[in-house]
Amino acid sequence: MSNSKNSPHSEDEVQHIATSIWLSFVFVFGTLGNLLLLAAILRKGRITNVTNLFNLNLAVGDLIRIFVFIPVYLAHFEYHEYPPELGLIGCKVLSMIVQSSLTVSIVTLMFMSMERYQAVVKPLKKQVSKKKQLNFSIRSRAGYFLFLKIILDQTEFTE
Repeated sequence: MSNSKNSPHSEDEVQHIATSIWLSFVFVFGTLGNLLLLAAILRKGRITNVTNLFNLNLAVGDLIRIFVFIPVYLAHFEYHEYPPELGLIGCKVLSMIVQSSLTVSIVTLMFMSMERYQAVVKPLKKQVSKKKQLNFSIRSRAGYFLFLKIILDQTEFTE
């Protein structure tokens, strides 16, 4: 085992490089995988079943987190502060988007599990309709934008 005094790089530098590489892989492969999923679902121009609607909802949530969170996190990790261009409003909006997108994805996975459970336990009973799932998807996305408006209206911004 080598002594840290003999090492040309500090533990912080090694951790920074490893985290940057890992998040870069997540960004590239997460974007590629979710875009391929979107292309596969939308290739016929219509949603064919409830499972595809759930997967579409998850892919959109993942893409939101990938495009919003990872670049800002990498900047924060590099400079030990959030980009000053975001400002107070941007930091609050970023946090709200990431958290609400994560919550919507968790709830979507919960509904997927419930739908699969129903399909196994009661295979002859009608499953969740496409209309209900689409309604859930639209309401969940609209809900967090409404939540954003409420938070922004109640927050005093001073810099």
